Amino acid sequence: MTKKDRKPEIARVDTATLDVGLFKLRSKNADPVKGQVLKKQRDDLLIEYASTYALNDVDLRIFVAALSLAEIQRDKDLFKKPKEKDKPGTQLELFDDFKTTGEATGMEAGYALISAYELATAAGLGWGSRQVKRISDSLTRMSNVRMTMRMEDRVMSGANMLSFAHLESKKPRDANIAIAISPHFAKALLGEARMYVQYSLTEMHQLQHPASVLIHSTMTSRLSLSSKRPVRTTTIKIDTLIDAIYEPTDSKAKYRDRRRNIKPALEELNNLPDWNVELDKDTLKITIQRTLHESQRKPKSVTKRKSG
Repeated sequence: MTKKDRKPEIARVDTATLDVGLFKLRSKNADPVKGQVLKKQRDDLLIEYASTYALNDVDLRIFVAALSLAEIQRDKDLFKKPKEKDKPGTQLELFDDFKTTGEATGMEAGYALISAYELATAAGLGWGSRQVKRISDSLTRMSNVRMTMRMEDRVMSGANMLSFAHLESKKPRDANIAIAISPHFAKALLGEARMYVQYSLTEMHQLQHPASVLIHSTMTSRLSLSSKRPVRTTTIKIDTLIDAIYEPTDSKAKYRDRRRNIKPALEELNNLPDWNVELDKDTLKITIQRTLHESQRKPKSVTKRKSG
């Protein structure tokens, strides 16, 4: 099987991007324009994400799918800043759209030339006529996210999350989207980032509930599984998990609704072969075990442990 024909199975993503609160569950009538700055401290480095738009679970699906597809094409398509440009969608034009500063300037970036159909399929969105606009809107929102790295008062590096261009094509399944992943995000797909996780698209494709997609990404990041640590367990309060995947609220009624709505998402996650979710009153115990082959275990229900 050639790299071009390879099915996306994982995406290498830096842990801060998955766990900073950039992607949240949002109501359908929520204002899509939401200026916000999110911060993540990593040792002496402060990572800031400035976002013009509100990003949701669909944006997360498209983002990790784009990362995975860029990794598949990386042998021929990772690039340093080219010297020439000739037509829209070329690597130089896309690189300029990153608006890089500091160390990011001249670093390698990721690039994928793909079809809207290929991206929708990798994201687990299915296919239909409205998906082209859905993808374009999502890429537009993410291209307006800027990551800045600071050390004390000094800006070390900065770049927009990604850039993209629509190319002329006669058929929806033609390679008609050029997507470039900015340097800091490309370090993760190269495996060169200091802290990154292997995010399973295979698992994501089995998830239908929007909350389960965001819990999946959040806990994958927090547990930081690797070849040296294939099994990880943690406990987390349900309300803490709700705060991680929903927009903030002071409403007790909304918390009650969210506790109720999150249960089907936990069921979905517990049905994944490598996940085990146990519920004890208001506390969750989550275990993830990465295996080399697909497990044949039957779907399970969320296990309620007896207290005392």
